[in-house]
Amino acid sequence: MSIEKSRKRGKNKISFPDIILSASALLISLSALFVSISQVRLMQKQMHLSVMPRIDISFSSNSQEIIISITNSGLGPAEILATKIEYDSIPVNSWDELFLLMNREKTAVENFTASKLKNRMLVPQQIFPIFTSNGKNNFELIEANKEKIKITLFYKSLYDDYFEVCRENMSVSSSITNKKVSYCSFSEKESFQR
Repeated sequence: MSIEKSRKRGKNKISFPDIILSASALLISLSALFVSISQVRLMQKQMHLSVMPRIDISFSSNSQEIIISITNSGLGPAEILATKIEYDSIPVNSWDELFLLMNREKTAVENFTASKLKNRMLVPQQIFPIFTSNGKNNFELIEANKEKIKITLFYKSLYDDYFEVCRENMSVSSSITNKKVSYCSFSEKESFQR
Protein backbone atom coordinates (compact mmCIF):
# COMPACT_ATOMS: atom_id res chain seq x y z
CA MET A 1 0.00 0.00 0.00
CA SER A 2 2.81 2.35 0.59
CA ILE A 3 3.72 2.13 -3.11
CA GLU A 4 0.17 3.08 -4.13
CA LYS A 5 0.13 6.02 -1.73
CA SER A 6 3.40 7.34 -3.14
CA ARG A 7 2.08 7.03 -6.71
CA LYS A 8 -1.07 8.97 -5.77
CA ARG A 9 0.99 11.69 -4.15
CA GLY A 10 3.15 11.91 -7.30
CA LYS A 11 0.13 12.46 -9.50
CA ASN A 12 -1.11 15.40 -7.39
CA LYS A 13 2.26 17.03 -7.27
CA ILE A 14 3.12 19.61 -9.99
CA SER A 15 6.55 19.06 -11.39
CA PHE A 16 9.10 21.79 -12.13
CA PRO A 17 8.93 21.27 -15.94
CA ASP A 18 5.13 21.73 -15.79
CA ILE A 19 5.56 25.04 -13.96
CA ILE A 20 8.08 26.26 -16.55
CA LEU A 21 5.82 25.17 -19.40
CA SER A 22 2.78 26.93 -17.88
CA ALA A 23 4.75 30.11 -17.16
CA SER A 24 6.10 30.12 -20.72
CA ALA A 25 2.59 29.74 -22.16
CA LEU A 26 1.35 32.62 -19.97
CA LEU A 27 4.29 34.84 -21.00
CA ILE A 28 3.73 34.09 -24.69
CA SER A 29 0.01 34.87 -24.34
CA LEU A 30 0.67 38.19 -22.58
CA SER A 31 3.29 39.12 -25.21
CA ALA A 32 0.83 38.35 -28.02
CA LEU A 33 -1.82 40.49 -26.29
CA PHE A 34 0.64 43.39 -25.94
CA VAL A 35 1.67 43.13 -29.61
CA SER A 36 -1.99 43.05 -30.70
CA ILE A 37 -2.91 46.12 -28.64
CA SER A 38 0.17 48.00 -29.93
CA GLN A 39 -0.69 47.09 -33.51
CA VAL A 40 -4.30 48.30 -33.14
CA ARG A 41 -3.11 51.62 -31.68
CA LEU A 42 -0.60 52.02 -34.49
CA MET A 43 -3.27 51.29 -37.12
CA GLN A 44 -5.62 53.84 -35.52
CA LYS A 45 -2.88 56.46 -35.58
CA GLN A 46 -2.09 55.63 -39.22
CA MET A 47 -5.77 55.92 -40.18
CA HIS A 48 -5.94 59.25 -38.35
CA LEU A 49 -2.87 60.58 -40.19
CA SER A 50 -4.10 59.26 -43.55
CA VAL A 51 -6.89 61.86 -43.59
CA MET A 52 -4.93 64.82 -42.19
CA PRO A 53 -5.36 68.04 -44.21
CA ARG A 54 -2.75 70.76 -44.71
CA ILE A 55 -3.81 74.15 -46.04
CA ASP A 56 -1.33 76.46 -47.77
CA ILE A 57 -1.99 80.07 -48.81
CA SER A 58 -0.37 81.21 -52.04
CA PHE A 59 -0.02 84.58 -53.71
CA SER A 60 0.88 85.02 -57.35
CA SER A 61 1.05 88.06 -59.57
CA ASN A 62 2.17 88.84 -63.10
CA SER A 63 2.07 92.26 -64.77
CA GLN A 64 -1.62 93.00 -64.06
CA GLU A 65 -3.14 89.86 -62.58
CA ILE A 66 -3.22 88.89 -58.92
CA ILE A 67 -4.41 85.57 -57.52
CA ILE A 68 -4.60 84.62 -53.85
CA SER A 69 -5.50 80.98 -53.42
CA ILE A 70 -5.57 78.21 -50.86
CA THR A 71 -4.48 74.64 -51.48
CA ASN A 72 -5.17 71.53 -49.47
CA SER A 73 -1.86 69.73 -49.90
CA GLY A 74 -2.72 67.19 -47.20
CA LEU A 75 -4.16 63.69 -47.47
CA GLY A 76 -7.67 64.37 -46.16
CA PRO A 77 -10.42 66.96 -46.57
CA ALA A 78 -10.38 70.25 -44.66
CA GLU A 79 -13.29 72.42 -43.60
CA ILE A 80 -12.53 76.14 -43.34
CA LEU A 81 -14.24 77.41 -40.19
CA ALA A 82 -13.03 81.02 -40.02
CA THR A 83 -10.81 83.49 -41.85
CA LYS A 84 -9.04 86.60 -40.66
CA ILE A 85 -7.51 89.11 -43.05
CA GLU A 86 -5.57 92.02 -41.64
CA TYR A 87 -4.17 95.17 -43.18
CA ASP A 88 -1.36 96.68 -41.14
CA SER A 89 -2.55 94.66 -38.09
CA ILE A 90 -6.15 95.93 -38.49
CA PRO A 91 -8.73 93.14 -39.08
CA VAL A 92 -10.96 93.76 -42.11
CA ASN A 93 -14.40 92.27 -42.76
CA SER A 94 -14.40 92.33 -46.57
CA TRP A 95 -12.24 92.84 -49.63
CA ASP A 96 -13.93 96.23 -50.15
CA GLU A 97 -12.82 97.31 -46.67
CA LEU A 98 -9.28 96.10 -47.43
CA PHE A 99 -9.22 98.20 -50.61
CA LEU A 100 -10.53 101.24 -48.71
CA LEU A 101 -7.64 100.97 -46.25
CA MET A 102 -5.07 100.48 -49.02
CA ASN A 103 -6.47 103.09 -51.41
CA ARG A 104 -5.22 106.33 -49.91
CA GLU A 105 -5.06 108.11 -53.29
CA LYS A 106 -8.66 107.10 -54.00
CA THR A 107 -7.87 105.54 -57.38
CA ALA A 108 -10.72 103.56 -58.88
CA VAL A 109 -10.94 100.01 -57.61
CA GLU A 110 -11.63 97.66 -60.49
CA ASN A 111 -13.73 94.55 -60.49
CA PHE A 112 -12.40 91.51 -58.74
CA THR A 113 -13.63 88.02 -57.98
CA ALA A 114 -13.73 86.85 -54.38
CA SER A 115 -14.98 83.61 -52.89
CA LYS A 116 -16.69 82.92 -49.60
CA LEU A 117 -14.52 80.76 -47.37
CA LYS A 118 -16.52 80.07 -44.21
CA ASN A 119 -17.67 76.44 -44.06
CA ARG A 120 -15.89 75.70 -47.35
CA MET A 121 -14.75 72.08 -47.71
CA LEU A 122 -11.51 71.45 -49.60
CA VAL A 123 -10.70 67.96 -50.83
CA PRO A 124 -7.06 66.83 -50.96
CA GLN A 125 -4.95 68.53 -53.64
CA GLN A 126 -7.71 71.07 -54.41
CA ILE A 127 -6.56 74.57 -55.32
CA PHE A 128 -9.20 77.18 -54.58
CA PRO A 129 -8.79 80.85 -55.62
CA ILE A 130 -10.10 83.16 -52.90
CA PHE A 131 -9.28 86.43 -54.71
CA THR A 132 -8.62 87.19 -58.38
CA SER A 133 -8.18 90.55 -60.08
CA ASN A 134 -7.06 91.51 -63.57
CA GLY A 135 -7.18 95.29 -63.13
CA LYS A 136 -4.09 97.48 -63.24
CA ASN A 137 -5.20 99.69 -60.30
CA ASN A 138 -5.90 96.67 -58.08
CA PHE A 139 -2.57 95.16 -59.08
CA GLU A 140 -0.70 98.34 -58.18
CA LEU A 141 -2.59 98.72 -54.87
CA ILE A 142 -1.90 95.17 -53.73
CA GLU A 143 1.70 95.20 -54.99
CA ALA A 144 2.36 98.42 -53.07
CA ASN A 145 0.75 97.06 -49.88
CA LYS A 146 1.47 93.32 -50.01
CA GLU A 147 3.85 93.51 -47.03
CA LYS A 148 0.93 94.70 -44.86
CA ILE A 149 -1.64 92.03 -45.77
CA LYS A 150 -1.86 89.03 -43.43
CA ILE A 151 -4.20 86.06 -43.92
CA THR A 152 -5.06 83.50 -41.23
CA LEU A 153 -7.33 80.47 -41.71
CA PHE A 154 -8.82 78.26 -39.01
CA TYR A 155 -9.81 74.79 -40.27
CA LYS A 156 -10.51 71.25 -39.10
CA SER A 157 -10.04 67.65 -40.23
CA LEU A 158 -12.52 64.77 -40.37
CA TYR A 159 -11.43 63.73 -36.87
CA ASP A 160 -12.15 67.24 -35.51
CA ASP A 161 -8.48 68.15 -35.18
CA TYR A 162 -8.16 71.93 -35.46
CA PHE A 163 -5.42 73.81 -37.31
CA GLU A 164 -4.45 77.37 -38.05
CA VAL A 165 -2.44 78.49 -41.05
CA CYS A 166 -1.06 82.01 -41.30
CA ARG A 167 0.67 83.84 -44.12
CA GLU A 168 2.40 86.87 -42.64
CA ASN A 169 2.39 88.92 -45.86
CA MET A 170 1.95 88.50 -49.60
CA SER A 171 5.62 88.79 -50.59
CA VAL A 172 7.32 85.83 -52.26
CA SER A 173 9.58 85.23 -49.27
CA SER A 174 6.71 85.31 -46.76
CA SER A 175 6.68 82.65 -44.08
CA ILE A 176 3.67 80.39 -43.69
CA THR A 177 2.99 78.77 -40.35
CA ASN A 178 0.68 75.79 -40.12
CA LYS A 179 0.03 74.43 -36.63
CA LYS A 180 -2.38 72.26 -34.70
CA VAL A 181 -4.46 74.28 -32.24
CA SER A 182 -7.23 73.59 -29.76
CA TYR A 183 -9.27 76.73 -30.51
CA CYS A 184 -9.49 79.65 -32.94
CA SER A 185 -7.09 82.46 -31.99
CA PHE A 186 -9.40 85.23 -33.20
CA SER A 187 -12.97 86.21 -32.38
CA GLU A 188 -16.04 86.15 -34.62
CA LYS A 189 -15.92 89.96 -34.61
CA GLU A 190 -12.43 89.88 -36.18
CA SER A 191 -13.51 87.28 -38.72
CA PHE A 192 -13.48 88.04 -42.43
CA GLN A 193 -17.06 87.85 -43.72
CA ARG A 194 -16.59 87.85 -47.51
